[in-house]
Amino acid sequence: PDGREFTFQDGPISVAPIEGGTPAPLPTPDSGYNNPPVWSPDGLHLAFWSNASGRVESWIISRERVGAPWQKAVQVTDFGCFPTQWAPDGSGFYCAYEARGEPPGFMLLSPSGKVLWRLDPSLARSFPQPLLSRDGSTFYAANGNGVWAWPRAGGKPRQVVQLDGTGRPNFFMGAFNVGPKGIYFTVDDSESDIWVMDLKR
Repeated sequence: PDGREFTFQDGPISVAPIEGGTPAPLPTPDSGYNNPPVWSPDGLHLAFWSNASGRVESWIISRERVGAPWQKAVQVTDFGCFPTQWAPDGSGFYCAYEARGEPPGFMLLSPSGKVLWRLDPSLARSFPQPLLSRDGSTFYAANGNGVWAWPRAGGKPRQVVQLDGTGRPNFFMGAFNVGPKGIYFTVDDSESDIWVMDLKR
């Protein structure tokens, strides 16, 4: 968050200084698959999901101060949930719950895993992975028709981006984001070429 470090996942989750240097692998689970993490606003926590327990769960890895060693990662959920982003005030991280055979859910969890807030179930069914604006006031979510927004305090969604039917939007995590001055997402534009080959006997 202070622009001095970045994190990435290439095998282990690692942190490296932005000006260059040797990346430092973090003490995350050795087994399973660990997903690239999201920073807390103060830069002292990283939330990520891992299937090391046999199911996708939320994990937290922390340090006492910027520049201090990272402590061993801790699993903080046991009901199948993965982090999407931290709350702007740093109180916790938003977690998307999508267990097979059960309705999706979306909640705010403290770093210790305590549920602080839940999204209305009807909205969670329609928009299972919303993103919060940087000022914390508005949720944004996407589906095949476009992008929708509604107040964090409650209210009905309104459509803010309407697709024109061309291309295939990709709203998966990482391909859909909300910046300070715009909404960013990818649109797949698949093309192919026709080739002709002469066979020689």
